[in-house]
Amino acid sequence: MNPSLHTAALIAVMAVGTALLRFLPFLIFRHKTPAFIAYLGKVLPSAIIGMLVIYCLRETNVTASPFGLPELIATAIVVLTCQNRFPLCPCQVSPCFRADTESRLSPSIQNYSHHE
Repeated sequence: MNPSLHTAALIAVMAVGTALLRFLPFLIFRHKTPAFIAYLGKVLPSAIIGMLVIYCLRETNVTASPFGLPELIATAIVVLTCQNRFPLCPCQVSPCFRADTESRLSPSIQNYSHHE
């Protein structure tokens, strides 16, 4: 097979597969999102961010100079500068965004709050 044709075929198959996986949830859950899926949508972003932080700081050596100071400074800068733009708590999101999001959730998940 021609290498450029092979490359084009691979890209086409990957594009169709990606599009199918992106549209599949909308085809499966046409009318109402199950409560468990909505719950995962609220909880997983924070969990993934936590895993990324752990992954980035996994090789930090706190027993030798500079004792993890650069990582600590960088983490503090990110937390302090992004705190208002990317709220950690879903209840800090603007009321307009919350109302729009909650209107699409099933009734059992609309009352979910981790502060209660």
